[in-house]
Amino acid sequence: MPQLIFRQAEAEDIPYPGKHFGTVTITYGLHEMSRAGRQKTLDEIHRVLKPGGRLVAVDIYEPRGWFRRAIFRLWMLLEGETAKDLLASDLLAEIEAAGFEDIHQVFVVRDFIPVTLATRNKS
Repeated sequence: MPQLIFRQAEAEDIPYPGKHFGTVTITYGLHEMSRAGRQKTLDEIHRVLKPGGRLVAVDIYEPRGWFRRAIFRLWMLLEGETAKDLLASDLLAEIEAAGFEDIHQVFVVRDFIPVTLATRNKS
């Protein structure tokens, strides 16, 4: 029976060999990093994924619709500069720059919680 083991490590320096995992997830972590830290983390995730492996990332996104956007903007008053930088950047382009392909988003809750999916290139 498979076992689940939790390990704590720096996202910018993942202590596993290259091409180790089939899937890597990151949930609400990218908006806590500087742009350089995000890129290093995405590079590390790409490194530890097996060819054809999947990245599954969930993070903040400015929703459409006046009510959701108003609630989101109130919440953003509590967030720091790194979260604002993530919103100002092009996360999909950052993921592509790390070497990922087939990058797309699906929404868990109608245009409110995006899940970004990407595949490590097969080489």
